Amino acid sequence: MPRLRHWRANAPGHRSRKQSGKPSMFSHDQIWAGIDRLALSHGLSPSALARRAGLDPTSLNRSKRFTREGRPRWPSTSSIAKLLRATGVPLEEFAALVGAAANPDSPAQPASRPESACEIKARVSSTP
Repeated sequence: MPRLRHWRANAPGHRSRKQSGKPSMFSHDQIWAGIDRLALSHGLSPSALARRAGLDPTSLNRSKRFTREGRPRWPSTSSIAKLLRATGVPLEEFAALVGAAANPDSPAQPASRPESACEIKARVSSTP
């Protein structure tokens, strides 16, 4: 029995995104870069962010972003929602972080840039 996805693709008058010429909103790399920026902007590693959100600490590791076969592994919408809830970041701000990953000079870049790892270390080590 054909999968529903294939049925739709073969339906008369159906146009896929590739056929319509519309690019996807964000790429796999951009979404993951946005998650990395989210963690850095809160002074966290991706593992610490995952823990704070109630996810498995390894779920945001770079090694888990692709399957063994090399296919991209996307974060689920529920995982992204948990990350946003844990950090208090609205979806619009996260979208700006993702968009900034695509074009650092874009107007979608948030007003404050995420701290670098060196800045985070300096801030943490200077805290009494």
